[in-house]
Amino acid sequence: MIIDFKYHIASLIAVFLALGLGIFIGTSLGYDNRIGEAILNQQKQLTQGIEKRLDELKKKNDELEAINEELEVTNKVLKQYQEETLPVLVKGKLTGKKVAIVVTGYYGLNDEVKEVLKKAGAEIVSITEIIPEELTNPADIDYIKSQMKWQIKDEKEFYTKFALEVGKNLLTPGDGSTLLTLAKTDALKITGKYGVPLDGVVVIGGGLSESDLVNYLDLPLIKFLKTVPVVIGGEYSNVEKSYIKYYQKERITTIDDLDLPSGQLSLVYGLLGVKGDFGVKSTAKRLVPPIGQ
Repeated sequence: MIIDFKYHIASLIAVFLALGLGIFIGTSLGYDNRIGEAILNQQKQLTQGIEKRLDELKKKNDELEAINEELEVTNKVLKQYQEETLPVLVKGKLTGKKVAIVVTGYYGLNDEVKEVLKKAGAEIVSITEIIPEELTNPADIDYIKSQMKWQIKDEKEFYTKFALEVGKNLLTPGDGSTLLTLAKTDALKITGKYGVPLDGVVVIGGGLSESDLVNYLDLPLIKFLKTVPVVIGGEYSNVEKSYIKYYQKERITTIDDLDLPSGQLSLVYGLLGVKGDFGVKSTAKRLVPPIGQ
């Protein structure tokens, strides 16, 4: 916490002005000079008190700044240590595992998530990015409904239908024509192979504000994907609106800090089948899985 001295200086000036005005009024009304002297004495005492308080605040501010600098150094060292030890801890852990990534949130796919999976030996068979800003665009909704010939009563049903279509193409062998149709809009980006056996799926969410979209897009998708051996619901530590509490309703492993080395370690061990709620937020039960077991 850094103290704002501008506020205290403004307060001091306001006090001086008020006292000066009081002296002026008292003099104008012809009061005894003793009244003016009394006001001046009060002004002097008040000024000394304020100056003392400002000195105390400055000292406290300096102490807080010093503590903050120490914490920043400590955090930098810890992050560097985690980044250097992470490759050793995950190397070869996911060799032979086929993993699909589905992004449903507003924060995209962090390159570090892909890198840690590759370092662990996993094969990322597909990356599916649902762009919520575009998915909620009326023009894209109308286009998809027309192309897919969906008879849908409202947008909530549309989001669920969209999620299930993505899920079917992830798991069911086919020509992928419906997925290609969806990808003709800006609402969906796809890369990789679809309809192949999977060992795990990572769903990465996180919103910008309070929204029901997670209930009609993410949760139906997760329910559909539960035939895969491992389904993980994750997000980054800095998202404005966390989806973790919603993912936990489906009793899947959750990770709320995929942008941090600790979250990436949890991701690898989660795909190995270690269950739990990991991360740094209040919804987490542990920082990382018990990797020593």
